[in-house]
Amino acid sequence: MRSDSGDAAIVRSAIHLGRSLGLRVVGEGVESRRHHDELTELGCDAAQGLHYSHVIPDAQLLFLAADYDDLAADPNAAALDDLRLGYPVSDS
Repeated sequence: MRSDSGDAAIVRSAIHLGRSLGLRVVGEGVESRRHHDELTELGCDAAQGLHYSHVIPDAQLLFLAADYDDLAADPNAAALDDLRLGYPVSDS
């Protein structure tokens, strides 16, 4: 997006439109930390893509979701970032 001002304008507009409609905005296809950072700067709520996780077979996803719930319920658990699924981009 930084290398193409047209791309950045489209992404910024899509985020603004979603926000103005009261929706949470999810960035799709995030492949690098740079993309993650750019979406954060533009105010995106969450993101998904290869930067966070490769494609996971559905059977494995069930186990990861159960692990995530266990970690979320345990205040002494390791950081949830280790799972990198549905990772929020910003706190807003």
